[in-house]
Amino acid sequence: MPAGLSNSAVLRAFREARGAAGTGATLLVVGPMAEQLARELAAGGDPGAARTVGRPEDADGLVVVLAGAPAEEEVELARRATRANVPVAAVQLDPAHDAEVPYVLATDVVTCPPGEGFPVSALAAVLARRLGRRAYPLAAALPRVREGISAEATRQTATQNALVALLPGSSSAHFPAMTLNQLRLALGVSVANGRELGREGPVDAAAVLAGGLALRSLARTVVPRLPVGRRLVRAAIAAGGTLALGEAAARRPSL
Repeated sequence: MPAGLSNSAVLRAFREARGAAGTGATLLVVGPMAEQLARELAAGGDPGAARTVGRPEDADGLVVVLAGAPAEEEVELARRATRANVPVAAVQLDPAHDAEVPYVLATDVVTCPPGEGFPVSALAAVLARRLGRRAYPLAAALPRVREGISAEATRQTATQNALVALLPGSSSAHFPAMTLNQLRLALGVSVANGRELGREGPVDAAAVLAGGLALRSLARTVVPRLPVGRRLVRAAIAAGGTLALGEAAARRPSL
């Protein structure tokens, strides 16, 4: 197969994407102004995907809205979610409050600037990092986080491919792994945009394989001519190509 991918690897990527598309995803939003944030997240999408009541153990992610220090009830919900391996993010309404939030990583706390509304894009990036592939069906249900989740997934995949390109060995040995990462990204972005993989998955796959061949040709042409820094250039080509592919997949209109 072009770009060195095996048929089994491609089929496995399709099965993973179809599995994600066939399952729903939900957020539990708690704390002050939780109802307002849940309504904003669900605007134009499935209201049931962002709810304010229920058990954290039954959700795919927990978002805790804070107005300063968390209340005991919010800490307990975050504790239960963490014990159930449910990712926890926080939205801090008080920019002056920078104390640690129990059970929430510092990188997973986003601040709500005064007068600017909820930081939906920043929250979407946190959800993409913490939920992994589970973020794609969430984006399909909640269009307000779709752009942020797709962008963060693209950045993560670009970083992964840059690291692969930095590994010892020839570029030919690296391209199958990088192309597979790009295929999973393109299919995931299709899921996030609510596309039907049966119709549109082959379009994504064809675009990825064509892009993989183009990047391989570019690397083979440019890198051998460089006296130094060949791995860094390979990494830059891998990252740049992945970013371009992810952005194109997000912007591609449905068939």
